[in-house]
Amino acid sequence: MSETNIPKNVETIPLDAIMNVQISGGFYASLQNLFYQVLQENAVDDPTGYHTAKILEEMQNREPKNKWEQEVVILFSLINSIEQAAKSQNKIKLETMDNIMNLIPDIAPESSL
Repeated sequence: MSETNIPKNVETIPLDAIMNVQISGGFYASLQNLFYQVLQENAVDDPTGYHTAKILEEMQNREPKNKWEQEVVILFSLINSIEQAAKSQNKIKLETMDNIMNLIPDIAPESSL
């Protein structure tokens, strides 16, 4: 690659920048589904979820130790930010757990399938 093909400037976002982004409820649901899938990656060796819950609790007071923990923190932070924005904009709607499980069949317990 010749030096003339390398851009002299690259657009970046400062680490402390806060952006306003419009997100649909469908995107939010997909993001939550991804979060549950990432959590389940750890569940193979932890079918009861006890170990995963313990790690999540510990992570409130320490930095992530590995890639999985980093992914969990990133997704949780993003979901939490979306939820806070939705709440401040009066976009939150109360649903029964049955309705929620029907909306996201990928995470529904086997007994409700």
